[in-house]
Formats: sequence, structure tokens, C-alpha cells
Amino acid sequence: MSVFDYLSPFVLGLIDPGVLLFFAVQAYIQVLTDTVFTHHSIPNLQAIRGKAFGKFWEKISAPPDPSAPLAGSAALVPPLLAQASGVVLDVGPGSGTIIRHFDSAEKSISKVYGAEPCVELHPLLRKNAGLTALGRDAKYETLLADAMGPSIARELKRVGVVGSVDDAVEVFDTIVCVRVLCSVPDLDATIADLWKLLKPGGKLLVCEHIVNPWRKSEGSMIARVVQSLYMLIGWSYFVGDCSLTRDIEGALRAGEKRWKSVELGRYFGRAVFCYVTGVLVKRGP
Repeated sequence: MSVFDYLSPFVLGLIDPGVLLFFAVQAYIQVLTDTVFTHHSIPNLQAIRGKAFGKFWEKISAPPDPSAPLAGSAALVPPLLAQASGVVLDVGPGSGTIIRHFDSAEKSISKVYGAEPCVELHPLLRKNAGLTALGRDAKYETLLADAMGPSIARELKRVGVVGSVDDAVEVFDTIVCVRVLCSVPDLDATIADLWKLLKPGGKLLVCEHIVNPWRKSEGSMIARVVQSLYMLIGWSYFVGDCSLTRDIEGALRAGEKRWKSVELGRYFGRAVFCYVTGVLVKRGP
């Protein structure tokens, strides 16, 4: 293997987030410009961020060619979602491009609730869900909710799953978090809320990018520095409050007493988008 062959994937791994940031900033400028110069409105920056993120996510999450082999973090998702069963909570599904990977477990799934807080993505989410076996069998339902317990509880009450928000405990057999815990306001509180929503013996399936483990042999100090640089130039602001430097694996493992088993593995340790993926099973009563 030549030096170029070794460096190429590494360098591309450092640049990829910059490309995404460029598209996110572009979407923000387009929405801001349209608000001010076309609609002659005083900009509400929080509303603009939401619309711009929806526009950005729609642009970058076009469904891939189903015949093309999956690469990178996308290849981690199908075997993870194949383990879903029963009543499922899909946290932060975005535009719904990963819903098709539930199809391999469709016979084991009775219902999936997709909790997505970005209302601008809901039409595309419903459209992509409708292209799957889950959608065709009316097994996928969209909730306007974030990852926090009270928000999910209100929507579960609205759709008739629970009688009151106080009843929203031990509802789900499986909870799925794919690239979502990076952007929640309070990571520890979110994990605690999701744990409460799981039935005893239920599974939390996670696939999340994490702070680069640069102190470990599989990590990279360069990638860790680049993560910080992206954060300094506005990554979180333009990319839906996403953090590149969040220790999600540490937060999951910190509550190991809650779990009967924790099976997590790290991937792409030399990249800015370093991932942890695996299954946590809730202890029984």
C-alpha cells in the first residue's frame, strides 16, 4: 500500500464535515435572504435555523441507489435495525432515509413511532416511510416530538397510545437512536428519559458519532483537533445543534447499572466522524 493510499481516506475523513458545513451555511443564507429580501420580514433567527436545517437535511439525505453497496457509517445501520422488534420508537428519523432498513425486521415489528422535531422534514419523512414495508402496512407513524420524555409523552397521548403523559413509561420494546444524541440539549437527561420509556428487557439500539478517542490507539489526535476547529467555526449553530465533541459512549456507559447488557463497538477511529454502535438491554424488574 502506497503512502497516498493510506492518507487518502484519512484526509477525506477530515474534509467531509467541511463539505456538509458548507451546504448547511448555504441553506441558512438562502433562507435568511429569502426572509429579508423576498418576504420583507424581520428575521426570527431560531425559525430560520429550523427552516434552514430542514432544507439542508433534505438536500444531503436523498435516498441512495438501493442497488449500490453501503459504505462508511451507512453500512453500520442495517444490521443494527435488523434487531428491532415489538413497538419501536425511532428517535430523530429526519427525512426517513434509514426507515427502509427496518424492513428486514418488519415481521418482528408491530409498530414504529418516528419522533421528529423538525416539522419541515415531516412531509419527506412520511413520503419515505410510505416507500417501505412498514409504511405500506401502516406500521410507521410520525410524531412531532424531540428526544425528551415530556415531548414524546405528549405525542403518545395525542395519538392514543397512553391515557395521560404520566402513563408514558415502559411503552417501547425497542428504541432506535441513529445520529441523534449528538444534538439533544441534555444528553444525560435524554438517555434517562429513553430508559424510562423502554420496557424491562427492551433494547436501545444506537449508532452515533462521538468525540474522537484520540488518547486510545484507535483514535487520532489530528481528527480530534479538527473536530474542535469545526465546532469553533459554527458547526453546531448551522447543523441543528449537532456536537462533534460529545462523549456519547461515556454517557451511555455511565449508567451501566440500568442495563442488563451493554455491547458497544467503535468504528472509524481516525476520522472526524468516529462512531459508536451497539445494543443496550434494560434490566428487568
